Amino acid sequence: MTHRTLTLVALVLPTFAVAQTPEAVVQKFVSFVNARKVDALAELVQNASVSIGVRAILSNPQMPPISVTKLATKITGNTARVTLVFSSPAMTTKPERESVMLVKSGKAWLLTPEKANPGNVNSIVQMCVDQAVVFSDAKDRMYTRKCTESLTELAVATRANVAEQGNVFRLTAANWKAKMMPYAKGEYSFGCMTKKSKGSAYAFNAALAGLSAAKLRSPGTLVMLYEGSGGKLRFHPDGRAGVAFADGHVKRVNAVEAKKLRWKP
Repeated sequence: MTHRTLTLVALVLPTFAVAQTPEAVVQKFVSFVNARKVDALAELVQNASVSIGVRAILSNPQMPPISVTKLATKITGNTARVTLVFSSPAMTTKPERESVMLVKSGKAWLLTPEKANPGNVNSIVQMCVDQAVVFSDAKDRMYTRKCTESLTELAVATRANVAEQGNVFRLTAANWKAKMMPYAKGEYSFGCMTKKSKGSAYAFNAALAGLSAAKLRSPGTLVMLYEGSGGKLRFHPDGRAGVAFADGHVKRVNAVEAKKLRWKP
């Protein structure tokens, strides 16, 4: 195992220079990231192509440089794992530690992504190989944001309806969507993963039907609306689902938190 301290300014090497060791490959890769040499990155990654995602990230002028302070390598046959300690001007905590995997292809060592090992460097390696995965994740995040925004809008609408009805939930699970239509932006508000929905991605907690909002105990912990139907949550790919509480606030919960939700007043 070897340890080496380096300064990234000195690591910006010409793309034709041959990196003979796993450490040298990692050094070059980080230096190319700092120098925004997108095309050169693909030369150091197994089965890589120049990704739109990589270009988009590295073209951001706000992206701070990465400064590697320590490298350690363990080689096992034709694979190698390099552990690096790094920091950047944007980091307010202590330096971070990350490990990356390399495989030997002929005489060259090439970085290979590990989906189960996310990190700053490994994420860029991943984008060089499979931009579809990266943009799929980005699409999931976009839908999650849209779903949360819609649920928040519907929570406000539900509370407005309750206020207009003498502060009483004159709603049922069956008529809730129809009652909300005057307040909503059309069918779009009730869809989540698609722009239009024949039904609704959200549902009203039937246990609140006919109750006075003023008499509810701890409304901030009582489910009012939720993503799903029939009293069952629909979880997103990230393992969370949106819930709107009787006080109007919205929270995304995981499976463990879902078991602790209060459905009955």
